[in-house]
Amino acid sequence: MVEKSSLLCYNMALIRGESMASVYNEKRFLNEDPEALDFIAELREEHLEEVREDTEAYSKAIIEYEYFLDELADELLKYDLNDSLEYSIALSYLIDKGYLSNDHKFRHRESLEEVHGRLGMNIVSGKGCCRNIVDFHKDV
Repeated sequence: MVEKSSLLCYNMALIRGESMASVYNEKRFLNEDPEALDFIAELREEHLEEVREDTEAYSKAIIEYEYFLDELADELLKYDLNDSLEYSIALSYLIDKGYLSNDHKFRHRESLEEVHGRLGMNIVSGKGCCRNIVDFHKDV
């Protein structure tokens, strides 16, 4: 039987081995290898560019999502819904039937693509799990 401490040491050795093989190799960095430092700087610039592009795309999507929510809330106000339970039932029906999705289909499944802080946006994309549905209800 393997002891927990020896298993932990083995796992840590694997992690150390992976990190030593990475771009951020300590020996290259500490020896101030100009090629390694230039490569790290290039990777950093590429990453910052991707983050900026994603931020711009998410900002536009969030504005459209908020407009959609306003339109949906205005439409729901036209009906004689008496309390939050009736609103919840109406929203659940609209979500399940796909009326609020881009492709008019909704599939219950976990998505790897989520805008943190705006989890309800997945409902519009046509897939989501319980946290997406709850966040959408909260947003409306």
